[in-house]
Amino acid sequence: MEISSVTMTTSLLVTDYINFSVKKAGYKRLTEPKWPEIHCAECKSKLEINLITICNKCDHMHYLDQKDTTETCSLIDESKHVRKLCDEFNKMFKEEFGNMYEDIDGSEMTIEKYWKILDAVIEDKINWGRVIAIIAFAGYLAAQCLKSNRDRYVDVIREWTCSFFSLRVDKWIAENNGWVRNEV
Repeated sequence: MEISSVTMTTSLLVTDYINFSVKKAGYKRLTEPKWPEIHCAECKSKLEINLITICNKCDHMHYLDQKDTTETCSLIDESKHVRKLCDEFNKMFKEEFGNMYEDIDGSEMTIEKYWKILDAVIEDKINWGRVIAIIAFAGYLAAQCLKSNRDRYVDVIREWTCSFFSLRVDKWIAENNGWVRNEV
């Protein structure tokens, strides 16, 4: 299965912001995207490869991608920029995010309910502000789930958000210069 660079970058940025948001809320729970199915070129067995590794000594995150397995993150500028924009968005729309969270808080969270909210965010018109809104909401929702002892949803939120992007938004991102820092 071939993974587009936009999908990979989106997954890393969504995961980074969820982790950042959760850490800001006072939790140490981290979520990690994994490559879908990568197989050994020699023996063809399935490999479990983490996209993000965290140093046990200093808690520094290292990003890996298929082409570059060095310990430097080529997305650090984009990640910092997305964090800044999402935090600004969270401050401006905190009340709206709270209302969106309440819509799914009282019941079992499902992908249908979650995607219905994300669909309402993009309203059939994708732009960078709406892309940031989705990521900001995912981070907000993950932190709220931890606050209300719904830990099991943190990884699910990441997975559902990345799937939503992959199916409905990543094509638009690719057509609009990808995750180029000065375009976000």
